[in-house]
Amino acid sequence: MGSPAAAYGLLLLALPACAQEASPGGGPPGTPDAVILELRSAEEAPIGVLSFDGEDQAGELGTHCWSTRCIDLIGPPTPKTFSDVPGNALIELRGDGRAGSLSVGRPPEEKFGQLGDERTIPVKNGRARLDLEPGRYVLVVFATWPGGDAVLTFGLDAA
Repeated sequence: MGSPAAAYGLLLLALPACAQEASPGGGPPGTPDAVILELRSAEEAPIGVLSFDGEDQAGELGTHCWSTRCIDLIGPPTPKTFSDVPGNALIELRGDGRAGSLSVGRPPEEKFGQLGDERTIPVKNGRARLDLEPGRYVLVVFATWPGGDAVLTFGLDAA
């Protein structure tokens, strides 16, 4: 066994490496913090919460089938609130729901309308990367649970 001073020196060398691995965004140092998208089942209907930089936004529930009841809306609901996020943020998906698809587009003029310039965001291993120019967007999530499925929307103000 080495001397205590040698062990202390090795510990000091290891600490900076550990700090880099534990960056809040889950990526290499210098990448933006992750936007957390939690999809959870609940008794009456599924819920989604988007979290970034200490702020939470509840998702707007759109078309969904839960337990024995289905609600069908004309289009995805326009979010009431919008969260400031980096345009290149990493989205980490959490919770007991599984995101079947993610898309993003410009908000519609009506409460339930088609998004402008809508495009799919690929999801891989529970993560997706935004690639947005500055502006206002709607994130549309189609998610599934053992108890049903749902469309949830979130407002994004990309910087």
